[in-house]
Amino acid sequence: MVHEAYKEMIPARALSALDAAEAQTLNEHLENCDECRKELEEWQATAATLSLTSDPVEPSPAVRERILDEVRKDLSSAPSPLALTGSDAT
Repeated sequence: MVHEAYKEMIPARALSALDAAEAQTLNEHLENCDECRKELEEWQATAATLSLTSDPVEPSPAVRERILDEVRKDLSSAPSPLALTGSDAT
């Protein structure tokens, strides 16, 4: 992986938004890269500051409904559990 790809992962890492494989890959790089470790520390400090300075906001009912609509749509298009196991209900 090129160095620039690791640098692109740093902001997501500061927000704990990497999956396990990505986090492991970046952790291995950070063991040997002072530049990226310093940049991660800066991003983590920024994320911590932002989390402490902003007031929590309640999402609007419309946002909640959009999320629930997407979940319902995903559930209705998912195969039934019986289809996944190949079992019969008999």
